[in-house]
Amino acid sequence: MQIPRRRWIDSLLAWYFVSVWGSGFIATKIDLQYAAPFTFLTLRYIFGLTCLGVAMVVWTKQRPVALAAN
Repeated sequence: MQIPRRRWIDSLLAWYFVSVWGSGFIATKIDLQYAAPFTFLTLRYIFGLTCLGVAMVVWTKQRPVALAAN
């Protein structure tokens, strides 16, 4: 059985997801003391979309041209 070369990055991404997901409740509990719920949700989604946009730009620059046509 061959171990994939990028296995460490998959493990790192899994731990990152768990830590971000798990800390969401704590951040919400603290932030709702200072902001209205819809304001907090709006800022949270804007931050998430910004991170997603940056990740998409970085990922598409690293893609080979042959795969971009598919």
